[in-house]
Amino acid sequence: MPKSKRNKIVTLSKAKKKGREHKEAIVNSIRQAAEEYASVYVFSFENMRNLRFKEFREQLKPSSRFFLGSNKVMQISLGRSVADEIKPGLHKVSKLLHGDSGLFFTNLPTEEVRRIFDEFEEHDFARTGSVAVEKVELNEGPLDQFTHEMEPFLRKQGMPVRLNKGVVELVADYVVCEEGKPISPESARLLRLLGIKMATFRLHLICRWSAEDFEVYKEDWVRFWSSLPARKQVEKLVLILNCWYTAFFYISFVAVGMLLFVARCPEQPNSVIEDSILKIGTALFFEAHELSSRPKIVAFMFQKGLPFNTRSLDDEIWERGQPKFCAFIFR
Repeated sequence: MPKSKRNKIVTLSKAKKKGREHKEAIVNSIRQAAEEYASVYVFSFENMRNLRFKEFREQLKPSSRFFLGSNKVMQISLGRSVADEIKPGLHKVSKLLHGDSGLFFTNLPTEEVRRIFDEFEEHDFARTGSVAVEKVELNEGPLDQFTHEMEPFLRKQGMPVRLNKGVVELVADYVVCEEGKPISPESARLLRLLGIKMATFRLHLICRWSAEDFEVYKEDWVRFWSSLPARKQVEKLVLILNCWYTAFFYISFVAVGMLLFVARCPEQPNSVIEDSILKIGTALFFEAHELSSRPKIVAFMFQKGLPFNTRSLDDEIWERGQPKFCAFIFR
């Protein structure tokens, strides 16, 4: 059935996008702060709470300044490389700007900054989508913390409740949330009613830059890792192990290729063997990861002067697997 157009709501207001002028203003502000303040820190945050962060900024306003926003804009402001950095060493700071992070410019001593960030902590109610840090289960029986007017609302949230002589009663045991699992909208509302605060707003220092030196706070990364839920830690560990496994596999593959090449070509001069090994190793291990598509990889290998047909090489790498590709090279 077609939609009725008689009661169509027409919005007359138009929200204008923040254009290039807004980004240029941020860039100029960051560069001006880099000239005014002695040190700049990169910090990360978890479970951001705007009101509490605003109060924290006001406390440090006389001697410091915070910047939050697009990481790309902040990187451009400081400089992404040695060629375009506004001060020596600031490109190292921009490389650490990723994810939920920001810039902190200050004239305070390093020890005081570390103390302020270490002591900052704010507990709040968890929001939808955040990971539960503990299991919350309600046992069967009366719920004295809720009034009888809340019984319909609790039933809407999925709780098996009923009214028994004006008292809200739980018919069966009910699990509000499971440890390590995302919190649903209903669970977030129930946790707020129960007064259980699972979210902790924290700030973690990542690095510090000054005209004299540059320092990365590795221990803060350890603290940040320990604050992650178990599920996030497992996901990140799997990703790291996968990267190391891939690197080890390709290094082993190139090493075996070197031995086979030397064994099959004893009559070749060492310089020719070393040059061919260098080409194969470079093409397989380093450059193949930088190129995004199959034609680019094949074209690069052909450009390096590898002694095999590009079409056959393409088939052997991507369709028949790397063991056969190794046999194809050294047959």
